[in-house]
Amino acid sequence: ELQSLRAHLESRVQQRTADLQEANRNLDALAQTDALTGSPNRRSFAEQADRLLVQHHRAGSVLSVVMVDVDHFKRINDEFGHHGGDMTLRAVAQALRGALRDQDIVARWGGEEFIALLPDTDGAGAVHVAETLRQAVAGLNVAHNTASIRVTASFGLAVHEDQSSLEATTSRADAALYCAKRDGRNRVAVG
Repeated sequence: ELQSLRAHLESRVQQRTADLQEANRNLDALAQTDALTGSPNRRSFAEQADRLLVQHHRAGSVLSVVMVDVDHFKRINDEFGHHGGDMTLRAVAQALRGALRDQDIVARWGGEEFIALLPDTDGAGAVHVAETLRQAVAGLNVAHNTASIRVTASFGLAVHEDQSSLEATTSRADAALYCAKRDGRNRVAVG
């Protein structure tokens, strides 16, 4: 009877250990994913970008960063409520993911901003990708109740330079994004 009890307890410990490991995997996934859009979050982006940068430096390849900001997002929230804004962000995230290659990384940067890291992509390639992304977003019609939410976004990009940090490249892409917004929105600017 003692051996039976011991076997039963060991089985319960193994099951609880397996349950705990599964719960930890789920927590890790939650900690790396933006709950609203299902995209990687800023933390996950940084971790993935660090790995790509190591590969980039080893291979001597080029990569680019694209910053994305949904145009007039406050107006969307004001006119359609936060539910409409949330639907818009989910649709934009899906459009961005759908227009990128498997090796590209797109993440929610914060608020209505997204960021994409494009490995093996020079300036001309990044402009082409950003324009493709711009068109994908501009083609969205987000159905909300009886209305349709029209969406555009502005894009800023920068090519990563070996001697600079990813933060510096991201800052240049962000500065280009603000130029795109200042120059009329729904456009691509290069930093």
